[in-house]
Amino acid sequence: MRGKALFAIGIIVCSATAARADERASVDAEMLFREGRHAADMGNFALACEKFEASHKVQPAPGTLLNLADCEESRGQLTRAWHDFLALADALPETDERKAVALERARTLERSMPRLRVRLARASFDARVFRDGIELGEMTLGVALPVDPGHHNVIVKEPGFNERSYTVVVKRGEERDLQVEHGIASHGSDPKRAIGWTLGGIGAASLAAGAITGVFALTALSASNAQCPGGKCTDPKGVAQHDQARDFAIASDILLGVGAALVVTSIVVLVTSHGKRSVPTSLTARF
Repeated sequence: MRGKALFAIGIIVCSATAARADERASVDAEMLFREGRHAADMGNFALACEKFEASHKVQPAPGTLLNLADCEESRGQLTRAWHDFLALADALPETDERKAVALERARTLERSMPRLRVRLARASFDARVFRDGIELGEMTLGVALPVDPGHHNVIVKEPGFNERSYTVVVKRGEERDLQVEHGIASHGSDPKRAIGWTLGGIGAASLAAGAITGVFALTALSASNAQCPGGKCTDPKGVAQHDQARDFAIASDILLGVGAALVVTSIVVLVTSHGKRSVPTSLTARF
Protein backbone atom coordinates (compact mmCIF):
# COMPACT_ATOMS: atom_id res chain seq x y z
CA MET A 1 0.00 0.00 0.00
CA ARG A 2 2.83 2.38 0.89
CA GLY A 3 4.49 1.71 -2.52
CA LYS A 4 1.28 2.37 -4.40
CA ALA A 5 0.79 5.60 -2.53
CA LEU A 6 4.32 6.77 -3.38
CA PHE A 7 3.78 5.84 -7.02
CA ALA A 8 0.51 7.82 -7.13
CA ILE A 9 2.21 10.83 -5.54
CA GLY A 10 4.98 10.61 -8.14
CA ILE A 11 2.45 10.63 -10.97
CA ILE A 12 0.72 13.66 -9.48
CA VAL A 13 4.01 15.54 -9.07
CA CYS A 14 5.10 14.72 -12.64
CA SER A 15 1.72 15.77 -14.01
CA ALA A 16 1.88 19.06 -12.12
CA THR A 17 5.42 19.70 -13.37
CA ALA A 18 4.40 18.95 -16.96
CA ALA A 19 1.40 21.22 -16.64
CA ARG A 20 3.56 24.06 -15.35
CA ALA A 21 6.02 23.50 -18.22
CA ASP A 22 3.17 23.60 -20.76
CA GLU A 23 1.82 26.75 -19.14
CA ARG A 24 5.24 28.37 -19.27
CA ALA A 25 5.65 27.40 -22.93
CA SER A 26 2.22 28.80 -23.72
CA VAL A 27 3.07 32.12 -22.07
CA ASP A 28 6.44 32.35 -23.86
CA ALA A 29 4.90 31.48 -27.21
CA GLU A 30 2.18 34.10 -26.75
CA MET A 31 4.69 36.82 -25.84
CA LEU A 32 6.88 35.98 -28.83
CA PHE A 33 3.83 35.99 -31.10
CA ARG A 34 2.78 39.43 -29.87
CA GLU A 35 6.28 40.79 -30.41
CA GLY A 36 6.17 39.34 -33.91
CA ARG A 37 2.85 41.02 -34.65
CA HIS A 38 4.16 44.35 -33.37
CA ALA A 39 7.31 44.09 -35.52
CA ALA A 40 5.21 43.17 -38.58
CA ASP A 41 2.89 46.16 -38.00
CA MET A 42 5.99 48.38 -37.86
CA GLY A 43 7.26 46.93 -41.16
CA ASN A 44 10.23 45.16 -39.56
CA PHE A 45 9.62 41.82 -41.25
CA ALA A 46 13.08 40.43 -40.48
CA LEU A 47 12.45 40.71 -36.74
CA ALA A 48 8.81 39.64 -37.12
CA CYS A 49 9.80 36.42 -38.88
CA GLU A 50 12.33 35.63 -36.15
CA LYS A 51 9.70 36.11 -33.42
CA PHE A 52 7.02 34.05 -35.20
CA GLU A 53 9.48 31.24 -35.87
CA ALA A 54 10.65 31.23 -32.24
CA SER A 55 7.03 31.21 -31.02
CA HIS A 56 6.17 28.29 -33.31
CA LYS A 57 9.17 26.31 -32.02
CA VAL A 58 8.15 26.86 -28.40
CA GLN A 59 4.53 25.90 -29.05
CA PRO A 60 3.41 25.06 -32.60
CA ALA A 61 0.12 26.66 -33.59
CA PRO A 62 -1.66 27.08 -36.94
CA GLY A 63 -2.14 30.81 -36.40
CA THR A 64 1.54 31.32 -35.74
CA LEU A 65 2.54 29.34 -38.84
CA LEU A 66 0.09 31.38 -40.93
CA ASN A 67 1.62 34.63 -39.68
CA LEU A 68 5.14 33.26 -40.25
CA ALA A 69 4.35 32.32 -43.86
CA ASP A 70 2.77 35.73 -44.49
CA CYS A 71 5.84 37.42 -42.97
CA GLU A 72 8.23 35.37 -45.11
CA GLU A 73 6.35 36.35 -48.25
CA SER A 74 6.52 40.03 -47.30
CA ARG A 75 10.25 39.62 -46.71
CA GLY A 76 10.80 38.08 -50.17
CA GLN A 77 11.43 34.54 -48.91
CA LEU A 78 8.91 33.09 -51.32
CA THR A 79 10.12 29.49 -51.25
CA ARG A 80 9.91 29.28 -47.45
CA ALA A 81 6.50 30.97 -47.43
CA TRP A 82 5.21 28.55 -50.07
CA HIS A 83 6.49 25.58 -48.04
CA ASP A 84 4.90 26.87 -44.82
CA PHE A 85 1.54 27.60 -46.46
CA LEU A 86 1.45 24.03 -47.80
CA ALA A 87 2.47 22.62 -44.42
CA LEU A 88 -0.30 24.61 -42.75
CA ALA A 89 -2.88 23.42 -45.30
CA ASP A 90 -1.85 19.79 -44.72
CA ALA A 91 -2.11 20.16 -40.93
CA LEU A 92 -5.55 21.83 -40.83
CA PRO A 93 -8.82 19.86 -41.05
CA GLU A 94 -11.21 20.42 -43.93
CA THR A 95 -13.61 22.31 -41.65
CA ASP A 96 -11.02 24.98 -40.80
CA GLU A 97 -11.48 28.00 -43.08
CA ARG A 98 -7.76 28.76 -42.83
CA LYS A 99 -7.02 25.63 -44.89
CA ALA A 100 -8.54 27.16 -48.03
CA VAL A 101 -6.71 30.44 -47.36
CA ALA A 102 -3.37 28.65 -47.01
CA LEU A 103 -3.92 26.61 -50.18
CA GLU A 104 -4.83 29.70 -52.20
CA ARG A 105 -1.80 31.60 -50.91
CA ALA A 106 0.45 28.64 -51.81
CA ARG A 107 -0.99 28.43 -55.35
CA THR A 108 -0.53 32.17 -55.87
CA LEU A 109 3.07 31.97 -54.71
CA GLU A 110 3.76 28.97 -56.93
CA ARG A 111 2.71 30.97 -59.99
CA SER A 112 4.90 33.95 -59.11
CA MET A 113 8.00 32.24 -57.72
CA PRO A 114 11.10 32.73 -59.89
CA ARG A 115 12.82 29.63 -61.23
CA LEU A 116 16.45 28.96 -62.05
CA ARG A 117 17.63 26.09 -64.26
CA VAL A 118 21.35 25.27 -63.98
CA ARG A 119 22.94 23.14 -66.71
CA LEU A 120 26.45 21.72 -67.11
CA ALA A 121 27.98 22.76 -70.42
CA ARG A 122 29.56 19.32 -70.78
CA ALA A 123 28.91 15.97 -69.15
CA SER A 124 31.25 15.17 -66.25
CA PHE A 125 31.14 12.57 -63.49
CA ASP A 126 33.53 14.58 -61.30
CA ALA A 127 31.96 18.03 -61.52
CA ARG A 128 29.99 19.26 -58.48
CA VAL A 129 27.60 22.20 -58.77
CA PHE A 130 26.43 24.27 -55.80
CA ARG A 131 23.66 26.88 -55.82
CA ASP A 132 23.68 29.17 -52.79
CA GLY A 133 25.69 26.56 -50.87
CA ILE A 134 23.34 23.67 -51.73
CA GLU A 135 24.67 20.96 -54.03
CA LEU A 136 22.61 20.25 -57.13
CA GLY A 137 22.62 16.53 -57.87
CA GLU A 138 22.03 14.63 -61.07
CA MET A 139 18.25 14.79 -60.64
CA THR A 140 18.13 18.57 -60.08
CA LEU A 141 20.63 19.75 -62.69
CA GLY A 142 18.72 20.94 -65.74
CA VAL A 143 15.47 21.35 -63.77
CA ALA A 144 13.82 24.75 -63.29
CA LEU A 145 13.83 24.94 -59.49
CA PRO A 146 11.97 27.57 -57.43
CA VAL A 147 14.21 30.25 -55.91
CA ASP A 148 13.72 33.52 -54.07
CA PRO A 149 13.96 36.79 -56.04
CA GLY A 150 17.40 38.38 -55.97
CA HIS A 151 21.04 37.37 -56.37
CA HIS A 152 22.06 33.71 -56.52
CA ASN A 153 25.57 32.29 -56.55
CA VAL A 154 26.46 29.12 -58.47
CA ILE A 155 29.84 27.42 -57.98
CA VAL A 156 31.36 24.63 -60.08
CA LYS A 157 34.05 22.41 -58.56
CA GLU A 158 35.97 19.69 -60.39
CA PRO A 159 39.27 17.95 -59.50
CA GLY A 160 42.17 19.34 -61.52
CA PHE A 161 40.45 22.67 -62.21
CA ASN A 162 40.07 25.93 -60.37
CA GLU A 163 36.70 26.66 -58.80
CA ARG A 164 34.48 28.83 -60.95
CA SER A 165 31.71 31.07 -59.65
CA TYR A 166 28.67 32.55 -61.40
CA THR A 167 26.25 35.20 -60.12
CA VAL A 168 22.75 35.57 -61.54
CA VAL A 169 19.87 37.87 -60.59
CA VAL A 170 16.36 36.45 -60.88
CA LYS A 171 13.24 38.59 -60.63
CA ARG A 172 9.81 37.59 -59.36
CA GLY A 173 7.88 35.58 -61.95
CA GLU A 174 11.00 35.07 -64.07
CA GLU A 175 12.58 31.82 -65.30
CA ARG A 176 16.29 31.73 -66.17
CA ASP A 177 18.67 29.21 -67.69
CA LEU A 178 22.31 29.22 -66.59
CA GLN A 179 24.96 27.11 -68.35
CA VAL A 180 28.09 26.50 -66.29
CA GLU A 181 31.38 24.61 -66.30
CA HIS A 182 34.70 24.48 -64.46
CA GLY A 183 37.36 27.20 -64.54
CA ILE A 184 40.93 27.00 -65.83
CA ALA A 185 43.10 24.02 -64.95
CA SER A 186 45.14 24.40 -61.79
CA HIS A 187 48.90 24.32 -62.47
CA GLY A 188 49.69 22.01 -59.60
CA SER A 189 47.28 19.30 -60.68
CA ASP A 190 47.94 19.16 -64.46
CA PRO A 191 51.36 17.58 -65.25
CA LYS A 192 51.11 18.51 -68.92
CA ARG A 193 50.74 22.21 -68.13
CA ALA A 194 53.56 22.04 -65.60
CA ILE A 195 55.84 20.55 -68.27
CA GLY A 196 54.76 23.25 -70.71
CA TRP A 197 55.60 26.07 -68.31
CA THR A 198 58.95 24.44 -67.45
CA LEU A 199 59.92 24.09 -71.11
CA GLY A 200 58.89 27.67 -71.73
CA GLY A 201 61.08 28.90 -68.87
CA ILE A 202 64.11 26.95 -70.08
CA GLY A 203 63.52 28.13 -73.65
CA ALA A 204 63.32 31.77 -72.60
CA ALA A 205 66.54 31.42 -70.60
CA SER A 206 68.26 29.80 -73.61
CA LEU A 207 67.18 32.63 -75.88
CA ALA A 208 68.52 35.19 -73.43
CA ALA A 209 71.83 33.33 -73.10
CA GLY A 210 72.08 33.03 -76.90
CA ALA A 211 71.54 36.76 -77.31
CA ILE A 212 74.22 37.58 -74.72
CA THR A 213 76.67 35.09 -76.31
CA GLY A 214 75.99 36.69 -79.70
CA VAL A 215 76.98 40.06 -78.28
CA PHE A 216 80.23 38.54 -76.99
CA ALA A 217 80.88 37.07 -80.47
CA LEU A 218 80.41 40.45 -82.14
CA THR A 219 82.66 42.16 -79.58
CA ALA A 220 85.44 39.57 -80.05
CA LEU A 221 85.14 39.78 -83.85
CA SER A 222 85.38 43.56 -83.73
CA ALA A 223 88.55 43.36 -81.61
CA SER A 224 90.03 40.75 -84.01
CA ASN A 225 89.36 42.95 -87.03
CA ALA A 226 91.15 45.81 -85.30
CA GLN A 227 94.21 43.61 -84.81
CA CYS A 228 94.02 42.09 -88.29
CA PRO A 229 93.18 44.73 -90.94
CA GLY A 230 92.19 43.36 -94.36
CA GLY A 231 91.29 39.92 -92.94
CA LYS A 232 94.93 38.82 -92.74
CA CYS A 233 96.04 38.16 -89.21
CA THR A 234 99.65 37.51 -88.16
CA ASP A 235 99.31 38.86 -84.62
CA PRO A 236 98.80 35.95 -82.15
CA LYS A 237 96.44 38.12 -80.09
CA GLY A 238 94.32 38.84 -83.10
CA VAL A 239 94.20 35.16 -84.03
CA ALA A 240 93.06 34.28 -80.51
CA GLN A 241 90.32 36.92 -80.61
CA HIS A 242 89.12 35.62 -83.99
CA ASP A 243 88.90 32.05 -82.66
CA GLN A 244 87.06 33.31 -79.58
CA ALA A 245 84.53 35.18 -81.77
CA ARG A 246 83.94 31.99 -83.79
CA ASP A 247 83.33 29.93 -80.61
CA PHE A 248 80.92 32.54 -79.23
CA ALA A 249 79.05 32.61 -82.54
CA ILE A 250 78.66 28.83 -82.59
CA ALA A 251 77.43 28.81 -78.96
CA SER A 252 75.00 31.66 -79.71
CA ASP A 253 73.52 29.81 -82.69
CA ILE A 254 73.05 26.64 -80.62
CA LEU A 255 71.43 28.46 -77.70
CA LEU A 256 69.10 30.47 -79.92
CA GLY A 257 68.04 27.37 -81.84
CA VAL A 258 67.42 25.30 -78.70
CA GLY A 259 65.61 28.18 -77.01
CA ALA A 260 63.31 28.76 -79.98
CA ALA A 261 62.50 25.05 -80.19
CA LEU A 262 61.70 24.87 -76.47
CA VAL A 263 59.45 27.94 -76.59
CA VAL A 264 57.51 26.56 -79.57
CA THR A 265 57.16 23.18 -77.83
CA SER A 266 55.98 24.92 -74.67
CA ILE A 267 53.29 26.81 -76.57
CA VAL A 268 52.05 23.62 -78.24
CA VAL A 269 51.90 21.77 -74.89
CA LEU A 270 49.99 24.57 -73.16
CA VAL A 271 47.51 25.02 -76.00
CA THR A 272 46.74 21.31 -76.23
CA SER A 273 46.35 20.90 -72.47
CA HIS A 274 42.99 21.35 -70.67
CA GLY A 275 43.84 24.75 -69.28
CA LYS A 276 41.85 26.83 -71.67
CA ARG A 277 39.04 28.90 -70.17
CA SER A 278 35.63 27.46 -70.64
CA VAL A 279 33.05 28.67 -73.09
CA PRO A 280 31.33 31.93 -72.05
CA THR A 281 28.26 31.60 -69.87
CA SER A 282 24.97 31.07 -71.65
CA LEU A 283 22.19 32.92 -69.83
CA THR A 284 18.66 33.35 -71.07
CA ALA A 285 15.48 34.59 -69.47
CA ARG A 286 11.86 33.77 -70.02
CA PHE A 287 8.87 35.56 -68.56
